[in-house]
Amino acid sequence: MTGKPALAPAGGILQPASPPPGRDRLLRRAPGNPLPGAAHRELAGAAAGPGRPLLDRCWQSPLDPARWYATTDGLFYKIALSTRLDAAPARRQDLLGEARVLRRCRGIPGIPELVDWTEEGGLRVLITRRLKALPLSQLDPGWGRLLRLLPQLVLLVVRLAWRGVSHDDLRPENILLDGRGRVHLVDFDQASTGRFAVCLARSLLGLGLGRAAVGNAILAPVRERLQASLPPPLIRLLKGRRIRDRRPDASQLPPLPPAAGPKLRALEVAWRIAAASNASSPDQSVAYYQLEFRGLCWPGERPWAERWRALRRITSYRGRRVLELGCNMGLLSIFLLKEAGASATLAVDRDAPILAAAANAARAFGVRPEFRRVDFDRDAHWEAALLAFRPDVVFALSVLNWVADKARLLAFLGRCDELIYEGHDSALIERQRLHAAGFTTIELVATSERGRAILHCSKRRHR
Repeated sequence: MTGKPALAPAGGILQPASPPPGRDRLLRRAPGNPLPGAAHRELAGAAAGPGRPLLDRCWQSPLDPARWYATTDGLFYKIALSTRLDAAPARRQDLLGEARVLRRCRGIPGIPELVDWTEEGGLRVLITRRLKALPLSQLDPGWGRLLRLLPQLVLLVVRLAWRGVSHDDLRPENILLDGRGRVHLVDFDQASTGRFAVCLARSLLGLGLGRAAVGNAILAPVRERLQASLPPPLIRLLKGRRIRDRRPDASQLPPLPPAAGPKLRALEVAWRIAAASNASSPDQSVAYYQLEFRGLCWPGERPWAERWRALRRITSYRGRRVLELGCNMGLLSIFLLKEAGASATLAVDRDAPILAAAANAARAFGVRPEFRRVDFDRDAHWEAALLAFRPDVVFALSVLNWVADKARLLAFLGRCDELIYEGHDSALIERQRLHAAGFTTIELVATSERGRAILHCSKRRHR
């Protein structure tokens, strides 16, 4: 029997849950496959335990095959099928750490009440009171309503900081609103702990927060000015980890070794072009992606490795033809050929310099995507030209927001059989938009580094 790790004392003792039986049969299921009825009931019974009602709903996390969620009438369950996979690099806290954070926050209005936490035979279960509230990502509130909610959110942040906690993952999916207009915060797997001043500064300056945080459009300019004015050592203290310069320039490219070959030199050319291009951040010398290649770090706004991990597991690309709309530096098309077994890729963008950067990056990796300049707002008959490529899978990641004629682009996407899509609106709005375009199966498969939903869409049931 595996003992239950002790929670940090905060008054009162949590009662242990009963040992969950039948874990081995659950773990033999292939990750990502839905559980059949018998295994569903077994997982429900294992997590609920004797004396508790059988879970009435049980579903798998779209982002983590080893993490399941379940509910009864009054309780919410987080279930990790493996203690090893529970400590994922993408999360700062495993379920035990999250339980400790919630224990520290006990009594704060708007924070889920911790009921129990248990570990038995590798199965972990975290139980909280179920909130009768909906996330902002499903409500799509207007700016007036958001401004009225902002003081409640700030008060919650201050109360958390007083307990030495910073949430660090303020996104519309994690901010809930109940029927009385009260704000709740959930999902503390990214939370960090520390002194009041540090936690408050982390939250108010937005360090570690997703770009989709509520009020981001209002607070971002002020926050960026504040961050730019702080000395780097203080920023590193507040962030709790080493950070990169928000605005690197071309002079920060890594020096090449004297014996650098043509591939490294091609990559240097690619990064210099990308840093000078306006395709990433206008008027700033910064490439769109950061990349580790042959022991050298090529600077950029966001790590490519994190983006690629999320995209490569969505579906099988082996032997398939992939069309990438708005390719920027072309890394997705390059890695689809190099690591995912795609038979051909066509990458399009309207920015000529960024396509030149992409071509040099492809030389560095020794693959040959097709790059083509297309302006969705100015070019005529681009639809026929792209469909002539006969794509099996189409990527439209953060493209629709920058196109003037959105109806035309959506009509084109609706002519494709399988789509991987990232938009700027809430997941609910994007689902409705894609359903209207003709897609019958729409699944949330990942969340981008900016907190945006990535959806896998098709006109058939996904395998």
